[in-house]
Amino acid sequence: MMTTGQGLAGEIVLASSLDAATRLEMWNLMARYFREANRSAFERDLAGKRWAIVLRDDGGAVQGFSTLDLMEADLGGRPVRAIYSGDTIAERSHWGTAALPRAFLRFVARHTGADSDEAEWYWFYVCKGYRTYRFLPVFYHHFFPCPARATPRREQAVMDALATRRFGDAYNRSTGVVRVPGDYALRPGVGDVTAERRRDPFVEFFQCRNPGWPQGDELVCLARIGRENLRARPRRWLAEERSS
Repeated sequence: MMTTGQGLAGEIVLASSLDAATRLEMWNLMARYFREANRSAFERDLAGKRWAIVLRDDGGAVQGFSTLDLMEADLGGRPVRAIYSGDTIAERSHWGTAALPRAFLRFVARHTGADSDEAEWYWFYVCKGYRTYRFLPVFYHHFFPCPARATPRREQAVMDALATRRFGDAYNRSTGVVRVPGDYALRPGVGDVTAERRRDPFVEFFQCRNPGWPQGDELVCLARIGRENLRARPRRWLAEERSS
C-alpha cells in the first residue's frame, strides 16, 4: 500500500529489499544535498536500518526517502520503545509534500498499534538542519528540546539512553548533540540560517542549540507518540491510516 501526496507516492519497504537501481537513486539524492557524503557510509547506514520510506513520482523516479528502525531501552525497569528516523531527504521541488509524513504515520500505526497512548512510545530523531527540526512543531504539541520549556527529566533520560545506544561517545549529553568528525553536512544553500529565517523562534532555537550544524552536527530530539500529542492534521492522518 502506498500513501500519496502532491504528485508523490510514499511506500514503506524493507531496506534489505531495495534493489540496486533504487539504492543508486537514493545515493544520488544524498550526494546532491550533502557534502562529504560517502557511498560506503551510506550503504552501511542503510544496512543498519530495517525499513525505508521511498517517495516516487508518477514516473517511478525516487524523489525522496527516510530510513527507519525500532529501538528499545530499559529505564529503571520500565521499557521504552522508539521509532528512529535516520537519513531523510526530498528533492527541493517536493519540500513540504504530505506523502512523507503520511507514510511515516502509517508506519506508526502499523508498529505501535492502538495502544500507543498507553505504551511509552517515542519518535527519536536527529536533525542536521532546521527544516527537519521544524517537523516537530508541525506534528506535535510537545517535543524536546524546544524553546517553550525545559526538557523534563524523564524525556531527557530517554533521549540520553537512546542516543548513547545509537551513537556511543559521539553523543554529548551536556549539549544534546551528536558530533562525528568528518561526517556529511548540508550543502550551502540547502538549509542556510539567514537573518530572516532566525525570526522564526524554532529556527533560532535550533541554531542556538546546534551551532555546529554546518559541519554536520546533529541535534537529538524526542516526541511522545500518541493521539493526545499529535496536532489536528497529523491526528486525522493517523486515524485514516489505522482505519485503512
